[in-house]
Amino acid sequence: MCRTRAPRSSPAAPPTRSGPSATTRSPPDSRASRGTAVMSVDSHEERIAALLAQRGLTLPGGDGAAPRGGRSRGPLSRGQRRMWLTQTMRPDSAAYNVASAWRIEGDVDEPALVRALERLSLRHAALRTVFRTAGEAVEQVVLDDPPEVEIVELGGAASGRHDDDAALAAALAERAGMPFDLAQAPPVRLTLYRHPGRRWTLGVVLHHILVDDWSMGILRTDLAELYRSARTGGDAAGAAPGPSYLDWAEREHERQAEMLRQVSYWAERLRDAPRHMDLPVSGPPGDAPAAQVRVPARPAVLGTLLDLGRAEGCSSFTVLLTVWAALLHRVTGEQDMVVGTPATLRDRTETHRMVGFFLNTFALRLAVPARASFRRLLAYTSEVLAEAHAHGAAPYDAVVEAVDPARQDVRDPLFQVWFAAEGEDGDPLELEGAACREFPAGNGAAKFDLALFATGTGDGTRLTLEYDAAMFDRDEMERMAGQLGRLADALAASPDTPLADHALLDAAERDLVLRAWNDSGTASSPPPLVHRWFERRAAAEPGRTALEQDGRRMTYGELDSRAEAVAHALRVASVRPGDFVAVAVRRSPSMVAAVLGVLKAGAAYVPLDLDHPAERLAMILEDTAAPVVLVDTHTRAALPPTPARFLDVAEACGRTPAVPSPAPRIPADAVAYVTYTSGSTGRPKGICMPHRAVSNLVGWQLERYTPVPPGQRTLQFASLSFDVSFQEIFSTFAHGGTLVLISEDQRRDVHGLAELLTALRVERLFVPAAALQQMAEGHRMGGGLPDTLRTVISGSEQLVVTDALRRLFTDLPAGRLHNEYGPSETHVTTAHTLADDPAEWPAWAPIGRPVTGSRVYLLDAWGRLVPVGVTGEVCVGGVGLAHGYLRMPAATAAAFVPDPFSGEPGSRLYRTGDQARYRPDGTLEFLGRADDQVKIRGYRVELGEVRTVLEEHPEVGSAFVRVWGERSADRRLVAYATPLPEANLDEEGLREYLRARLPAYMVPAAYVLLEKFPLTVNGKVDQKRLPEPRFGSVRRGNGERVEPRDERERRVAHWFAAVLGTDAVGRDEDFFRIGGSSLLVARLLTNIREEFSVAVPFTGFFGDPTVAGLAGLVARAEADEGSARDGAGADEGAGPARLDTLLDELLDPAGDPGAKRHE
Repeated sequence: MCRTRAPRSSPAAPPTRSGPSATTRSPPDSRASRGTAVMSVDSHEERIAALLAQRGLTLPGGDGAAPRGGRSRGPLSRGQRRMWLTQTMRPDSAAYNVASAWRIEGDVDEPALVRALERLSLRHAALRTVFRTAGEAVEQVVLDDPPEVEIVELGGAASGRHDDDAALAAALAERAGMPFDLAQAPPVRLTLYRHPGRRWTLGVVLHHILVDDWSMGILRTDLAELYRSARTGGDAAGAAPGPSYLDWAEREHERQAEMLRQVSYWAERLRDAPRHMDLPVSGPPGDAPAAQVRVPARPAVLGTLLDLGRAEGCSSFTVLLTVWAALLHRVTGEQDMVVGTPATLRDRTETHRMVGFFLNTFALRLAVPARASFRRLLAYTSEVLAEAHAHGAAPYDAVVEAVDPARQDVRDPLFQVWFAAEGEDGDPLELEGAACREFPAGNGAAKFDLALFATGTGDGTRLTLEYDAAMFDRDEMERMAGQLGRLADALAASPDTPLADHALLDAAERDLVLRAWNDSGTASSPPPLVHRWFERRAAAEPGRTALEQDGRRMTYGELDSRAEAVAHALRVASVRPGDFVAVAVRRSPSMVAAVLGVLKAGAAYVPLDLDHPAERLAMILEDTAAPVVLVDTHTRAALPPTPARFLDVAEACGRTPAVPSPAPRIPADAVAYVTYTSGSTGRPKGICMPHRAVSNLVGWQLERYTPVPPGQRTLQFASLSFDVSFQEIFSTFAHGGTLVLISEDQRRDVHGLAELLTALRVERLFVPAAALQQMAEGHRMGGGLPDTLRTVISGSEQLVVTDALRRLFTDLPAGRLHNEYGPSETHVTTAHTLADDPAEWPAWAPIGRPVTGSRVYLLDAWGRLVPVGVTGEVCVGGVGLAHGYLRMPAATAAAFVPDPFSGEPGSRLYRTGDQARYRPDGTLEFLGRADDQVKIRGYRVELGEVRTVLEEHPEVGSAFVRVWGERSADRRLVAYATPLPEANLDEEGLREYLRARLPAYMVPAAYVLLEKFPLTVNGKVDQKRLPEPRFGSVRRGNGERVEPRDERERRVAHWFAAVLGTDAVGRDEDFFRIGGSSLLVARLLTNIREEFSVAVPFTGFFGDPTVAGLAGLVARAEADEGSARDGAGADEGAGPARLDTLLDELLDPAGDPGAKRHE
C-alpha cells in the first residue's frame, strides 16, 4: 500500500493550478494516534508570534483562523460540548467517528475529484474546525486551509477482486478506528484509494462533533455539484450561503437561560431512575468494534404495527420505540427503564442547509405498567415523547449535570440502551460520468451497550441490533433479534394482549429449556425410607467400619444395634410415627445413633444447635411440639425450659431390647427431618423434608460420584442443623463408607482444616465455599496440603474460583471439585463437576444441571420461561421438594406453587428467589439471590462480582462485600479482606486496585482488613460479627478540615479552590459534593496539565474526585513520563523539531542558528 498526498489547489487560483506533486506526510492527526508528541498549537502560537515580532514580522494569516465569510471562532453548541467532553474523557476512543465509503468506477477525473473535496471543505466551515481550550473555556476555531486528501495505492494488477475488497475493508476499518485529537487538526480524514483498472474508493471519516446524519446528505449533494464544476473548470467553492453553524451556536448560547429552565423537568423525571438493565451480558464494556445483527422482522408485520400506530395517532418512531421497550421489558423483567434517543434541533429553515451537529439527546424514562398491552404501552410512550419534546430545549449535558454530576459512566451516565429511527440514507453519492455504490466502512467502537436502529427502505423498515462485541456474544444477540421478530408478530396479531402473555421462545428453544435440559432421569429404585439405605448396608456388611472418632471405631452392626435401642426407648416414651423428636447431642457416635433411632421409630428428627440463642431453641421446641428431646450429659443443662421429656442417648443405648420391636409402617411421604431457616418476618421457618425426597437424593449421589473406593472416608463437617450433614451421613452409609467424626472445636478451626484432613486420611469432603476458600488460602500461604482428598463437594453459597483455589487443586491432581446448588427447601437441586485442569475453571463456577428426579425452570416475574442467556428466578420441581413450612400455610402457599409445566396432578414448584441463567450448553449459571442485587446511586451491583475482583488481588487472601446503610441515598459498599502473610495492604491500595478494574459505582466506599472472617456454625461468613466500617469523611472528628499533606497536594488544592470559586478545599473533600460538575472537571484538569506538565485522564479523576486522589494521579503520571524519558534514546526522545524552537534558532539575536536552545 502506497500513500501520497493529493496536490492541493490554491483557493484563490484557477482550478488547474496545483502545489507540489505529492508529499509523504501522515494525516494531520495520525502522529497523535501513534503516541508521538504533538505540538500544542495554542500554547506555541503566542511564542511564534513573539519570535517573529523580534524581527518586525507578523504571523501570516493572523491567527490562522480566517474562514471565508462569517465568524472565525465561537463557543461550542451544547451538543458539541457533550461530544467534546465524551471524547476528552476517552481520548483513545473512536466511538464517535462517522465513517463512509463509496466504490467509484467509470470515467473519473481524479484531480477534479480532489479539488471538489477541497472546495467542499472550503464551502462548509465545519470541515475546517478544531476545538481548543481558551483560558477556562472551550471554543471552536475555523481554520483557513482545508484538510488534505490522501491518495492510497491499493492492490496490484494481479490482485483479485476478493483480495482487493478484503484489503480495502481492512484499510477503511483502520482509518475509522483511529481516534482524533480535536485540538490539533480538524477531525476529518479524506482518503482516495486507487485500485487497478480505473477504480477508486472514496473514504471519509469525520468526528460526530462536526456533523449529524442530515449533514452527510448535504455533503454528498454538494460534492456532486462541486465535482461537476471542477470537471468543467468552474469554481463553485463559495461558502455556504446564509448563517453559519457558528452563528447558530452563538444564538443557542444566548438562549441558554431559557433552555436551562427546562432542565428541572428532566431532573425530576429522572430522579432515582435505574441506570442499568439486566441484559444478558457476557463481559465488561470495551472498545471492540460495534457488531450488528439484522432483526428477522417481516415487512408485513411491521406495516401492520405502523398502521396501528397511525390509527392511534402515533408516529412510526413512537411505534417502533414501543416495540423495543416491550422487548426490553420482557427480556430484562424491568418495569422501569431509561432508553436514549436522538432529537434533531433543525427546527428553523435556515438550518436545513447547514453542516453541523444539530442533535440533542432524550433520556426517556419508560415505566411499563403491570399487565400492560401493546396498545396501552403505545399510548403511554406517546405521552412520554410528547412531554420530552415539550421540554426538548433542555441540553442533554445540562440534564446529566442535574441528575448525575459525577458522571460515573464514560459511555453514557443515564442509559445503556439506545433507539434511533431514520429514513434511507438520503440522496446517494452521484458523480458525473461514474457509478458509485456504498461500501462498508467499518462500524467503529460501540457508542452504546445495545442499540436498535430502524431504517426506512423502499421495501419497508429494516431493524438492526448494534451492540458492544466485548459485552455480548453474537449467538446471544442473534437470539435477541429472533425474539424481537417473534414479539413483533405477536404484537401485531394481538395488540390488546398483556405483554407478559406473549411467548418469546420459539418451539425449539422452549423444548430445550422445558424438556431436554430437564431430562434428569430417575434413580435406580431407591428405598422409600432413607434409613433403609443404612439398614441394607448393616445387614450386608455388619463388620465394616461405619464411624470413627479420635481413633475409636464403630461397625455398622454396632451402630445399628444402638440405633435400635434408641428407637425402642422412643416407642416406650410414647413417640408415634409422624411425631417430631428433637436431637441435642454433641458430635459423637451417639449423635448418629440418635438420628437413626428417630427414623427407625417412624418419627422425624429436629436438630437443635446449642450455639443458637435459648429463645430460638424454645421456639423450635414449641413449634414442633416435640414430646422427647434426645440429649447427652453435657447438653441437658444448656436447653431452655420445655414440657418435652429429656432422654439420654447413652442410657437408651445401654438398654437394648431383648426382642426388637417390629418396624412401624411409614409412608414415603412421611417427614424425615425438620430444619429451620431464617424467615423474613424474624420467625424461623421449619422446613419439613420427606423421606421420598432425600432417599432420591442419596440414590442420585451414589450414581453421580462413582466409582467409590471401598470404605471411602468422609468427614462429618457440617452442623447437624445444616442439611448438608444429612448428605454426609446417609450418602456415606449407602455405599459402605466410613464417617469420620470430629469435635466441635476441631470443626470451628477452619484454618487447621487441611492438616486435620491429612491426619484423618479424609478422602471426601462436603464444605461450604467460604471454608474451602480459606483452606485454599492457607495452602497458598504455605500451609498443609490435604493430599488424601479425592472428592470435594462445595455448596451453600456461590463458588468463586480464585487463584488460590486453582493452585490447591493443581497441587491435588487426583482431587475433583464439584459444585452443588440447592436451597434447604429442595436440598441439592443441580450439580456441576469442574474440569480436570483448574486453569480452565471460570471465575464463577456454574451450578450445572438438575439432579435425578428434579426439574429446574427459570421463570420471569409472570411465571413464563425465559430464553437462554436471560436472567430468571430458579424454580424447582420434581421429587426433591419439601412439604413446606411447619404450621405456616400462608408462607408455604407463597413459596410452593402449582407446577404449570407438569401433567402430574398435584405437582408443585418451589420458588427459590435465586437468580440464574442458562448458558448455551444448558448448564446453569448462578447469579445470586434477587436481594443480593443491590442498587447504589441507581446502579445495579452484584456483590459477588465485586468480591471476585477483590479476591484476584495478589495480596488478598479472601474477601467479602456487603452493603452498609438502609436508605437508598445512604447505601454504600463495604469490602472486607484478609491479607496474605507479609502483605502490605492498605485501604488506598485496595481502592486503586478496584478502580482499575470496576466501574466507579462498584468501588467500595470503605475497607476493613481482618486476620480471618468470623463464620457461622454452618461455615458461612457471619455478617453480624463483621466489624463496623469507618467511612472517610471530609473533616476530622473535631470538625477541622483535613489539610493537604505535601506540596503536590497543596498545588492541586489551589486549583480545586480556583475552579470552584472557594477559599480552600480539604484533601478529602469530594469535588462533586462541593459544587463541581463534569464540565468544571475539564477546566480543572486543563489547569493541572499546565501546572504539572502532565496529562491526567478524566476517568481516573472520577474514581476519587478529591485533592488526594488527583494528586496521586499526578504523581503516577509524572513517574510514567519519567520512565518513558529514561527508556528512550537521545535520538528517539528528541522527536520532531518544534516550530517555535526552529524559529527561535533562526531568529536568535546572537546570530548562531546552530546553537540549540531549550525552554
